[in-house]
Amino acid sequence: MACSDNVVRAGLTPKFKDVTTLCDILDCHCRPASDNIFLSKPHPLDSFITIYDPPVPEFTVEQISVCAVCLVLLLHFYLAEESVDGL
Repeated sequence: MACSDNVVRAGLTPKFKDVTTLCDILDCHCRPASDNIFLSKPHPLDSFITIYDPPVPEFTVEQISVCAVCLVLLLHFYLAEESVDGL
């Protein structure tokens, strides 16, 4: 996540509130909801990862899909490793 030094606060916080700046940068024009949907794209090297990359600097979300069987196997190996490390 990006650093929070670019946050403009207007209320509900004891921190500095800059209402004037917030009002100056707000965009109150109505647009269709479809303008706010960011299409996903597959990861170029891993078919189990989907990338959501909106036109916002320093912000990308990756969705990792894991099948139930794989998840059970990963959990099994993790628990087996924990029990060996605990000895």
